[in-house]
Amino acid sequence: MAKKDKSDKHYHTFERMKSASGRKDMYRCMHPDCSFYAPVSMIMGKFANCHLCHTRFILTAQNLRLKRPHCGCNSLSVEQRDRLMALGKTADDQQSVAMEILEMTLRKGIN
Repeated sequence: MAKKDKSDKHYHTFERMKSASGRKDMYRCMHPDCSFYAPVSMIMGKFANCHLCHTRFILTAQNLRLKRPHCGCNSLSVEQRDRLMALGKTADDQQSVAMEILEMTLRKGIN
């Protein structure tokens, strides 16, 4: 078996699934070349990719209630999401994108 290159490494994009024993607290990576499966306890607090906007975020208990955990970007307007997608493609620092999402959701909650 060939050893994986560093370019093969990625942040997982998770989806909740039922395990063979019927447990619903298992998540799998949705990337076609990845066979990673893990229980909630193992992935909570870890980085993952948002399946909507593809930015990196930290998985929380609130995110892990969803079938496909996301960073909260779906609560934003279409214009805000487009702005984030453009920022994500040009920003070197993923943290700036995550902070922008947080600020947008807080502003939306206040208004």
